[in-house]
Amino acid sequence: MILCFVLCQGNLGLCQGAEIDLNALSWAESRNQDICSPAMDCGRWQITAIVVDDYCRMSGVCYRLKDMLQPQTGREVAGWYANVRVPQLLKHYGIADTTQNRIWAWNAGIGSVLKGQIPSTTRQLLRRYLDALGGTRI
Repeated sequence: MILCFVLCQGNLGLCQGAEIDLNALSWAESRNQDICSPAMDCGRWQITAIVVDDYCRMSGVCYRLKDMLQPQTGREVAGWYANVRVPQLLKHYGIADTTQNRIWAWNAGIGSVLKGQIPSTTRQLLRRYLDALGGTRI
């Protein structure tokens, strides 16, 4: 079951190019806690080492994973990944740049999107993200 969201005059799942709300994503990922998970996703946005490395390679600004525990640094990297890098990947692979697809790629990786496989953890994140925005699920 793919989730559809009603928000802002339309279907959030089909909303082309809509920016990811980083405050809502932080709440959905960690309840705004600066923590590292057992899987070593760190900070309020649960940034992975792969994303930190990608950010370094593409921006020339290099951080360590533990730097994601600093809210300002985590927000910088999360904003870049959610609203710049993921849309680039979606475009490269010819996938619609929707809010749902951005969060799906954010959480499960572009490979999961390419395979059409939405893990249950991603579905849960999508629900929490919507709840953080105050939207209505249909």
